Amino acid sequence: MIRFLTGAGEAASYPTANKMVAFWMSPRERGIGSSFLLAGVGAGGILAPMLVAWLVQISGWRTSFYVCGGLGILLVAVWIRFSSDRPQDHPAVNSAELELISGGIGTGNSSGATQRATPWRMLLANSSIRALLVSYFFHGYTPYIYYAWFFIYLVRIRGFSVSRGSFWGATPFIAITIMAPLGGLVSDAAVNRFGQRRGRQSSACLGMTCSALLLWSGSHSVNNVVSITLLAAAAGFSSFAAANWWATCIDLTPEHSGSLSGIMNTCANVAGGFAPILTAQIATRFGWTRALDFAALINLITGVIWIFVNADDRLQHSGGGDSFSGVAASSLGTAR
Repeated sequence: MIRFLTGAGEAASYPTANKMVAFWMSPRERGIGSSFLLAGVGAGGILAPMLVAWLVQISGWRTSFYVCGGLGILLVAVWIRFSSDRPQDHPAVNSAELELISGGIGTGNSSGATQRATPWRMLLANSSIRALLVSYFFHGYTPYIYYAWFFIYLVRIRGFSVSRGSFWGATPFIAITIMAPLGGLVSDAAVNRFGQRRGRQSSACLGMTCSALLLWSGSHSVNNVVSITLLAAAAGFSSFAAANWWATCIDLTPEHSGSLSGIMNTCANVAGGFAPILTAQIATRFGWTRALDFAALINLITGVIWIFVNADDRLQHSGGGDSFSGVAASSLGTAR
């Protein structure tokens, strides 16, 4: 029950962070902005095991829970003290910075602006959004293998000691920390060069294809160091691609990017719930190589689905209620 409630509390982090990117970053920087949270996940994956292990050794496991909970409360205090939803509401943001952010949805709305209800029917009727949700469902499969099974894979299959397994178990998170911001930069550069649709598609497909190939190669490598390096790089390239999903949520519907990010993240976590169970079943029946091969296939499928995502298909309100204007309105006529 405690774990369930912890997950419920953490559920707000991703959609809220992405809505902050919509408020605080210009359209030219949505990829790198969305990648910051992903890099933070990688950094946390490196630091948390070391911190928790140290606390358990010196004071017992309960202390590690108290400290982690205390850090959460401290973060709340810092967030309330120093943050604001929109840049124009922040006392430290000047006019030159607002001009730099120009194009982010936060620069055009006051804190008292009326918020429209999320038009779920219209959002889910859009083919690009449906493809985005399906692709992120598949994307959510592989990361949970690293969370749930990677350390056990290193110890039981690759023959590492517990201490060496702990050390090498951090390598995927190191790769995520490095590759997520790089993917954000590449995504923004590709959008600047090829436009939103081709830019997001190309960088997402590149990342997921590389991730699939590296995962397949790592699972078949005999040398332990080479195998772990390849598997870690596969995790990194998956996060390299991930910024495109979050940036595209803002591209498609800046005003409702928080809602779309939330439902997209739900799709990923549904797949993540199945991933540790299915991975164990495949590994038990056919071996760990086949289990990782299946994950590589999932990554490849994830990239292919991006062919059906058009980040240019922006949904905009034309007035009140559920109606949209622009390219989305014509595509939704039948759905209405």
